[in-house]
Amino acid sequence: MSPRPVLFDLQDITLSYQGKPALHHFSTTFRQGEMWAVLGPNGSGKSTLLRILAGELTHWEGRLERADLRSRQIGYLGQTALLNQDLPVTVWDVVSQGLAPEMSFGLWMSGRRAASVHARIATALEAMALTDLRDRVWTHLSGGQRQRALIARLLVQDADVLLLDEPMNSLDEASQLRLLELLGELNAAGKTVICILHDEKLAARFFPLTLLMQARSSEKTSPTEVRA
Repeated sequence: MSPRPVLFDLQDITLSYQGKPALHHFSTTFRQGEMWAVLGPNGSGKSTLLRILAGELTHWEGRLERADLRSRQIGYLGQTALLNQDLPVTVWDVVSQGLAPEMSFGLWMSGRRAASVHARIATALEAMALTDLRDRVWTHLSGGQRQRALIARLLVQDADVLLLDEPMNSLDEASQLRLLELLGELNAAGKTVICILHDEKLAARFFPLTLLMQARSSEKTSPTEVRA
């Protein structure tokens, strides 16, 4: 069987914040259709890695080769969502933001593709058990409900590559298991999943591949790849 196509090939990547390496001569390869759990202590470069893959960080040393992916083919859920907490937006509004990259203002206003758009949003809401909260104002949501809404916003993009930075934050156990099972289903359908976790047992249970990133010292980090 021929190997899967390469999506991201990182070689000798180093990136520093205020003179301290967040990634230190890091090399690894991610291929199409793989499902990775990324584990490691705080400060080992996990979030930095995902931000590089998502295209948020560009000032690094080393070599990164990536497949020809359009921005909307990559869905990224960071730890900090850029959302004005004072706006009276609803859960439906937040989830619909995931469609913004592919929908022009004119399409929204003209109502074209409205049925398809609404169906996608409704499906994402249902996947994260948010259907009954679709009209709830953001400021009236709990932390777990907000996190589920942000995950639904990611899902509605229908991206080929899903990058998730600690998506379990604020989720109860039932919601965590629902998300992990859903990620497995998406991977089985051909999507690439790279997800930062802290729970080794969940990683072993749900993810075929694991990337272990280890802090080399208090001053530097040296991520190390471990394939399951």
